[in-house]
Amino acid sequence: SWVPSTEAIEDMRVQVKTNEADMGGAGGGVFNVTARSGSNQFRGSALFVSKPGWATGQLFFAKRAGIPNPPQNYSGWAGSIGGPIVRNKTFFWFSKDDYVQKSTRNNVLTFPTALERAGDFSQSRNSAGQLITIYDPLTTRSNGAGGFVRDPFPGNVIPANRINPISVAMMANMPLPDTGRSFNGQATLDDGPQRQETLKVDHKWNDRFRTSGMYGYQYTEEPGSAFWGEHFTVAGDPGGSMLYRTINFFSVNSILIPVNVTTVAGPAGHNH
Repeated sequence: SWVPSTEAIEDMRVQVKTNEADMGGAGGGVFNVTARSGSNQFRGSALFVSKPGWATGQLFFAKRAGIPNPPQNYSGWAGSIGGPIVRNKTFFWFSKDDYVQKSTRNNVLTFPTALERAGDFSQSRNSAGQLITIYDPLTTRSNGAGGFVRDPFPGNVIPANRINPISVAMMANMPLPDTGRSFNGQATLDDGPQRQETLKVDHKWNDRFRTSGMYGYQYTEEPGSAFWGEHFTVAGDPGGSMLYRTINFFSVNSILIPVNVTTVAGPAGHNH
């Protein structure tokens, strides 16, 4: 969905009940926003926000794991300008809102140990300290009482020729655990650049009839979290991904006031 920039909004209200039929899909509150319009005076705004990585304190999970902060930063900028095209008749309002950021995610992942990757589970124990027995599925047989029994691998070690080559290829790209089977994973997400522009034009036909049209554009790069490996260059976490999203939004709205106590609105819009 398209989310308007703060630079493009004149007014915002939250509607929590008595939703109209066109909002029937909303399970909770609805944000109603009115797009900003130009006037007979030129006006505008500009802003820049920055959060450099060096100014960020030690992250909780990084401190707990005894590792340095991953790289992170944020920079955002926005601006707007509006005014008359034809004085007292036609007005415009343009806004722009962009940002780039490098953010992080932390997670503790579970990976097989070096011995387990080779099929050796002689040292593998559960949280209660009990040996995790690995059974040979080829020894499965009936116990004569309607059930089945099977034998463990000798020494709790799976022979090398019994290990599936697909699992071997998968484990080749996995990091070794830091302690036990735990791996402190940190994902760096290059989020951006994110871009958004809007343009609204209002035309006053007469004191009782006016039309407004608005175009909005939004481009986002939305990364998935890769806790090991690199995006697109080194085989790694299958969760690592990047979604490129482009949205074009257009709407036209006309308001007619036939008499002082009656208003007729005719909205139409398209979003893709």
